[in-house]
Amino acid sequence: MEASGAFWAEQLARELAWCVEQLELGLKMQRPSPKQKEQAIGAIRTLRSERIPLPRKRQLMRSLFGDYRAQMEAEWREALRALKTAAQSARVQPVGEATRKKSRRVCRPRLERGAKATLDVPDEEFRFNFF
Repeated sequence: MEASGAFWAEQLARELAWCVEQLELGLKMQRPSPKQKEQAIGAIRTLRSERIPLPRKRQLMRSLFGDYRAQMEAEWREALRALKTAAQSARVQPVGEATRKKSRRVCRPRLERGAKATLDVPDEEFRFNFF
């Protein structure tokens, strides 16, 4: 029962965060009238408030966004589709020797399959010698 309550609390937090983000984006990207700006700021305050009861917040979110859960799901699916497309189209290109030398990162070329790494390590077993 406890895990279920945590799930719903997390889901509510995501829904509230999404609605607040949409309102903030609307304020930044669009040119709201002073009345619209005031309403959006008031809605953000209401949604972030600890004292406002949950049913009132849900009612406000529904009146502002309609079926906000479906919109969240559609946005999530679109982001996932974009990530999959980006992952499929990504190409890894080997870096030239000059670039590796200029970079401060350590870059090691991959070994071919079947080839063994040759390190300057003696064949004897390593042991700490504290005495």
